[in-house]
Parts: sequence; C-alpha cells; structure tokens
Amino acid sequence: MAKKIINNVYETSNLIENVDVVVSAKSKELYRKLLQCNEDAKKRQIATNNLCVELCKCFKIKNVTEVRICNTQQDSKTVNGVCVRKTMGKYIVNQNMIVVFNKTAVRKQIVAIKSFSDTFLHEFAHVLDHLYYNFATSPHTTGFYKRISSLKQKLST
Repeated sequence: MAKKIINNVYETSNLIENVDVVVSAKSKELYRKLLQCNEDAKKRQIATNNLCVELCKCFKIKNVTEVRICNTQQDSKTVNGVCVRKTMGKYIVNQNMIVVFNKTAVRKQIVAIKSFSDTFLHEFAHVLDHLYYNFATSPHTTGFYKRISSLKQKLST
C-alpha cells in the first residue's frame, strides 16, 4: 500500500493523536504542584512557568520566552448581554509567549485551577505545533485536542 502524502497542516495535525515524548518525573511533580495552587496569580505564575520550562526540556524545544498570568478578566465578546466568545489564553507565536487569564470573562471570578491548567496545556500544545512539529499554523483539529489529552494523561500518571 502506498504511503499517503499529506498536503497540508490540517491533515497532518489530525493524524498526530499522541505526544511521543516521555515526560519527566519532575514534569509530573510540577504539574501536581500547579493543580494544588490556590487563587493567587503570583503562585500560579511561578508554578506554570516552572512546568513550562520542564516541558520544553522534555520535548527538547526552545524555552517559551515568557508565561504570563494576567490577573485580569478573559477577553470576551458579548451580544445582547450574552457572552458569545471568550479567550482563556493565547500563544503569541512571534514572541514565543503564553498568556493565561486568571479571571473569568463575565463574572470576573478567579478561574478554577483545573480550567486554568487545561488552558495552559492547550496553549502549550500550540507551542508544540510550532516548535516541535514545525507546523506553520496550529489549527484546532481533532488531533490537536487528542494531543492535549495525551499530554495531560502523561502528566497525571
């Protein structure tokens, strides 16, 4: 059977469902520490940055320049008083920076740590798409979300 030729990033991203790296015991410990953080943005900043540095080592990629925890509400768009879009975090490619918002879009409450850590892993998956898989873009494919789940599962065991 002939090997299928992949013509675009979207198709390639969909085919990669697992992260193929063994995460270190230190990464697992740093992930547990992140999950134990209280609502303090500075503590979350330190824990997230430490985890990010260790994950970059595991994947042998350039360190993310900065992980910024914004103690402000998430960017959002409302229509007729209803939130229709919110940005929980972002990866700024040209600055190699991850931003995670620490407060919810509408009520301005502190984001639950599980949602916060999931947002960080989502943004780190964008980092992997650009720096590890060398994708020009990082689309939200089924494969992308499966890679996040794969990374989370590896960090949780």
